[in-house]
Amino acid sequence: MKIVGWDRRYDGFPNKEARLVFRDNKFILYIFKRIPKSTKYSPKDILAVDVNEKYIVVGNSKFEYRLETTIERAFHYKQLAENLQRKYSSTRYNGWIRRRNIRRRIRDFYRKAKNIIEDCVKKISHRIIVLAKQNQYALAREDLTGLVENLRKLPRDHRVSLLMLSYRKLEFWIDWQAEKHGVPVVVIKPNGTSSICPKCGSKLKENSYRTMKCSECSLEADRDTIAVMNIKKKALSKIGGSLTTPTASQMTDVAPNRCEEPMNCPKGNPRPLGWEEVSGSQIYGDRVRMDFNLEKLDDKIVRFIEERTNEIVEKDLPVFSKIISKEEAENHPELKRLMDESKYEKFDVLRIVGIGDIDLQLDRGTRVKSTKEVGRIKIVKRENKGKNNKRITVVAE
Repeated sequence: MKIVGWDRRYDGFPNKEARLVFRDNKFILYIFKRIPKSTKYSPKDILAVDVNEKYIVVGNSKFEYRLETTIERAFHYKQLAENLQRKYSSTRYNGWIRRRNIRRRIRDFYRKAKNIIEDCVKKISHRIIVLAKQNQYALAREDLTGLVENLRKLPRDHRVSLLMLSYRKLEFWIDWQAEKHGVPVVVIKPNGTSSICPKCGSKLKENSYRTMKCSECSLEADRDTIAVMNIKKKALSKIGGSLTTPTASQMTDVAPNRCEEPMNCPKGNPRPLGWEEVSGSQIYGDRVRMDFNLEKLDDKIVRFIEERTNEIVEKDLPVFSKIISKEEAENHPELKRLMDESKYEKFDVLRIVGIGDIDLQLDRGTRVKSTKEVGRIKIVKRENKGKNNKRITVVAE
């Protein structure tokens, strides 16, 4: 008997059952193990999941990921199978059923489409649960039971694509992975998650393709981002908690007046800069240079950066470092954009340096033990390097 797969991690666990399956003219023996359930932890926050045809959107008020599905590839193989059936079902090919090669090809195409979807939902569910566990988040998803009834009015190709994605399988594997890793799961009703404003609760109107706008609080955001925030809000209310103010980068406050000032943002208070706006940096012996992807960097924003940084310094936050794998680094939003650089491709493990729960970076240098050891900082120079490229120079006082 040929052994095609054997996971040695489960050798110490007792056997549960054995199953002999006949498939493709071969007998396959599956042996199942009895593994104890992981203890569920107390979540620090909610990680919301919104399911679409092309993307599975995962996020909360801190970050957002869009995990691409393989539905287009699977739909391609399904169409190939249907085209063969349509062609050889014609009266010109009365004997096609007896042609073994044609039947095998049709069967292979259907199986290929099914396997692509199955592999996709397994990998995506595992990635979602790993992300939730690393951050100690509870997972919130919609209850999509009865979704088929709501799809009957859609165009055929769109309806078939959504059905092929197999929401039931995705729900099953998300729940299975959550049970395996001890991640708490909150299931909420999907009513209004993409059409109600997460800030004021008003009805949203479609502003452009997949973009919704609130006429009450002037919130304009991508439809998926709104769904993520509403799912989190419903999950928090279900488990008993409070909702933080949405701060996802995809959500923008529309400027409704001619002065282009946001209605719900206090005048004179610049919004905080996120890690996604830092385009580069360089550390020297006596100074630090940082580049930002911004159209405007005036004295008000410079003062805000300086004051906010000195506040963090005075808090005496711990500075830590540890070694993680490349796969773990890809699951962190702070590190994801740095992983695209070619200089990190040759490393299997990476060293990260973090400042409390504020910052996380890939770094090989030696660092202080806390922010207070650095001392207060001062921005001594501001430069304009282009339309969307601004630079500051920072020194320690």
